[in-house]
Amino acid sequence: RSGRVQVEIMGADRSFSSARAPFEYTAAPVLLSVVPSRAMFGGNGVVTLGGANFVDTEGLSCKFGNTASPCQALSATVAVCKLPDLQSRVFSVRISLDGKTYTESEVELEYVAKPVVQAVSPCQGSMNGGLRLVVRGSNFVGRMKCVLDGVGSASASVVSSSILGCTLPRHTE
Repeated sequence: RSGRVQVEIMGADRSFSSARAPFEYTAAPVLLSVVPSRAMFGGNGVVTLGGANFVDTEGLSCKFGNTASPCQALSATVAVCKLPDLQSRVFSVRISLDGKTYTESEVELEYVAKPVVQAVSPCQGSMNGGLRLVVRGSNFVGRMKCVLDGVGSASASVVSSSILGCTLPRHTE
């Protein structure tokens, strides 16, 4: 049962210490989800953990496989963890209130390589948009977007790990 108690010391003569210190029992955290469930490796970004009994303690951390990372509880049911710099593969994610004892419950996070663009076809088109662009490269997985000069974007459909297509939006100068 969770709750706050006072800690005091009883000596051999059964007398108590003159001072007390607070201690708080907390329920064990339970981990239910990780969003997103797929992240690009490189250690840039965060994941949001969903669950129960999260407390923003000094030792709060999460583990990706065997690699611990800082974490912050936003509420009793939501925490945000920094992504460590790991290589591609699926990792089990667990959370700890003290940085030592991690949850038995875990969720999976897949680290994937960053996409690489090698070529686009066609190489030019109308400013009115609507043109279907084929992008060739590597590491295309999941939900992706085509971003043009960092501003315009269009949803992409992944055909394979090396081909995706997107319909270009209207271009304004």
